[in-house]
Amino acid sequence: MTIEANKPDLPGIFYTNDVPTTHEVMAARQGIPPLASKVAELRSQLQVLEDQLFRHHSVLSTSRYMPPEILGDIFHLAMGTDVLTKEGRQALIDITRVCKKWREAAYLTGQLWARLHIPSPRFAPFDDIEKWLSRSKGSPKTIVFGQLSDDDEVWGLNPIYCDCLAPSECTMNTPRFLKFLTNGPHLHELALRNISANCLRAMLESTKRLTNASDSPTWHAWDSLTVTFEGDVEDNSWGMVPLPTLSPFFHLPAVRSLTISLPEQETEEGITSAHLYIPSSVLQGLTFLDIECNWDSPQLLFSLKHCVNLQRLSLNFSDAVQTWTSNDPALSDIGTISLSTVHSLTVKHCPRATASLFFRHLHFPSLVDLRLTQTYYHDDDLDEEEEEDEEDPRPLYNMLEALGIFSHSASTLQSLSIIQDDDSEEDTEEVPPEDLVDTLRSLPNLTHLAMDVNFDARSFLSVAQGSKSGVLAPNLEHIELTRVVDEFDFESLFRYLLHRKTTGVGDKMKKITMSVDFRGEHPETDMVINWGIGGILRELRKTHGIVIEFRPIDM
Repeated sequence: MTIEANKPDLPGIFYTNDVPTTHEVMAARQGIPPLASKVAELRSQLQVLEDQLFRHHSVLSTSRYMPPEILGDIFHLAMGTDVLTKEGRQALIDITRVCKKWREAAYLTGQLWARLHIPSPRFAPFDDIEKWLSRSKGSPKTIVFGQLSDDDEVWGLNPIYCDCLAPSECTMNTPRFLKFLTNGPHLHELALRNISANCLRAMLESTKRLTNASDSPTWHAWDSLTVTFEGDVEDNSWGMVPLPTLSPFFHLPAVRSLTISLPEQETEEGITSAHLYIPSSVLQGLTFLDIECNWDSPQLLFSLKHCVNLQRLSLNFSDAVQTWTSNDPALSDIGTISLSTVHSLTVKHCPRATASLFFRHLHFPSLVDLRLTQTYYHDDDLDEEEEEDEEDPRPLYNMLEALGIFSHSASTLQSLSIIQDDDSEEDTEEVPPEDLVDTLRSLPNLTHLAMDVNFDARSFLSVAQGSKSGVLAPNLEHIELTRVVDEFDFESLFRYLLHRKTTGVGDKMKKITMSVDFRGEHPETDMVINWGIGGILRELRKTHGIVIEFRPIDM
């Protein structure tokens, strides 16, 4: 049927561009109101019909058959795993207001309600906090008091920090806050950020006093405690007298996980006179310890001596070059500390001179996983002029040697992660190929290698092929390159993998994962075409069964 056949019975003027007569103008004006009314009526009917059609489709929607547990998991993924700020809590409340089913699914999912951020305990609505946490059911509960980042203060969030000079003057530890800690819901993790030493000492002393005075003490401490101190050592009036009772940790209850960022020491001050004391009973019960400390002092060793059940250890030296010596009389009782239960070690921002001095007193005979986070290409112990003349050809190998890995943990180490500092303003660091070869040659039982530092794949291939010691790290199964630069030579890397498979007896390489700056709709296809690596890629995948994954770089 043609459009012409559907034309209404109207005069010819309505189908031309001729100038209308006076009669035709009057007819057009009279005809507009009834037509507009009809159009509005039909639009109204169309809206009703579209609404009915939508409701018919919704009856058949698969979401109606989705179990509330699955819907709750979707909400949890959408909300993320971070603690909920004020904005995050409002987003969760908005979810509960969509419909009855969403509200029931949200209330059923306890982990949605288990993690909170409160800017300051001074004015916190603890009744509302307890009501909120009551919806978490059996999920582990976490509360972070204080700033989440340095940017929080810009946005007007009240820091937890209190300018008190003595525990009796602390304005942070209100009766309501202490009651919440001792009589409120059990917290799996408590984090106190930007707190002063006096505030912490007052809080721990008060909670201990209140729980001891209770007629039926059912309170038990947190499983995990995180403490970040504000300012430097002097600001915190940190104890300069070696008395345990003056330590902010003197009344610390037993916890399994402890994370501490100690107040900073000015680097030009030399060996620190501040004292660190953590009760040995607490240290003996720890399975995880994370300490950030730039103090020029061996005091961390005295604490580590008591960590007999520690499984994971993280040490951040904040790039501080320590100047104390092993002849320090205080070290006479230390000797060599064997942390035989530690299977995971993270070392951050540790100059090699500090590593050599500090870790000579530590052995990790059961170490399985090592993570290094710092700058590797140059030696932080050298100034710029010395560095130009004395550039270290093996920075990674020498760092591992300073940590005692080759002498005490080479036979047990299975996973090595080399991580560039996320805050670094420098380009991606590069490890010399000879350095990487020597490192892998010295770790025979390594099964997993992760690097976000760069290396010259062509030179590495040449050095590895010329090695007379056989396949490097013959038990290596998985390589992760988490920050591949644009000019990286993929062909040489794949030829190295092929070299392992064709020359190594029983080579165990199974998987390589590369994070690449993807561009275009088909990044892997474009990469294969540009680099001409289609043939070798197919051979590795099909003939040798190596899984090769390309992933986008996390921005």
